[in-house]
Amino acid sequence: MAFVLICLVLTFFLDDILYAKIAIVLLVVDMTVPALFKYPAYLWFGLSRLIGSVVSRILLTLIYFIVVTPVPRVSAAACPGMRSVHPLPRNISTGRHY
Repeated sequence: MAFVLICLVLTFFLDDILYAKIAIVLLVVDMTVPALFKYPAYLWFGLSRLIGSVVSRILLTLIYFIVVTPVPRVSAAACPGMRSVHPLPRNISTGRHY
């Protein structure tokens, strides 16, 4: 089915009817003898899994550096006096944090 879609997209962008004819033949073969596309399907799904893992890692890295990294700078600029305030109170007798 993916090969049919690729041929139809090529027909649309290249304005060549040959790719539409190839898509029709591939669709008929795919519907009558689906076992013929078993190994190309494994290759296609393996390639999609590889591309998905690479792209997701790149996107997550970009999101981390664009969103999470500047948070301390933004919070320091928004509340300049908050750096001196510690979130846990100090025990005066021992000098340690709770």
